[in-house]
Amino acid sequence: MKQLFIVTVISLFISGFMVLPHKTFASELTPEINFGLQYFNPSDDDTYDSGVGVEAQARFWQNKNIGFGISAGLSNWQVKDSTMHYSDSTLNMDIDTDGSVTMLPVGGSVLARIFPHENLTLLFEGGLRYVIVESNADISVEGIDNQGTYIKVKEEADIDNGIVGLASISAKSPLSKTANLSGTLGYQFDIHKGDVKWLGEKMFDHELESFFVSVGLELNF
Repeated sequence: MKQLFIVTVISLFISGFMVLPHKTFASELTPEINFGLQYFNPSDDDTYDSGVGVEAQARFWQNKNIGFGISAGLSNWQVKDSTMHYSDSTLNMDIDTDGSVTMLPVGGSVLARIFPHENLTLLFEGGLRYVIVESNADISVEGIDNQGTYIKVKEEADIDNGIVGLASISAKSPLSKTANLSGTLGYQFDIHKGDVKWLGEKMFDHELESFFVSVGLELNF
């Protein structure tokens, strides 16, 4: 499904761009700022339940159809509250995870306005985000070793920053001469995965792959 989504975005982008005229209109080149509320459905459902966030994007149009955006956001992903039992010849323990992870994505995008209409316009976006990660996720271990010694350790996981790419489709409709309401469906994928470390040891790669939806307010200047 992820591959189909990306292929669909690229196909519509190419076909729509080829059939539209490229005449420039000064009124359509004014800068825009979009504020969006986001909901994330992470692919790594062993680690995360869901995420919510906000993003602000300044948009600068080079002609009627093509522009670029500069974005900054803030999101919080809820760590799945889970307990796993582990046992071998030396240890018998329970491992608990809970908490959340805060992320600050910053980056840029290429934008394309396709099929513009008085009441509805489609916007396609492809971009990169550098994601600054602040962990509030705890991992706790409780159990006994083969000598009968009781062990209890609770420490916060350390998570490195990462880089993601994204592709999205937005539909926007005017509210007034200077404001539009928009809805977005998107997909982000890992380009560089940070390490998840606990007590100084790497445990696994931090995956930020996710589908997301967003509702936004776009202001024209």
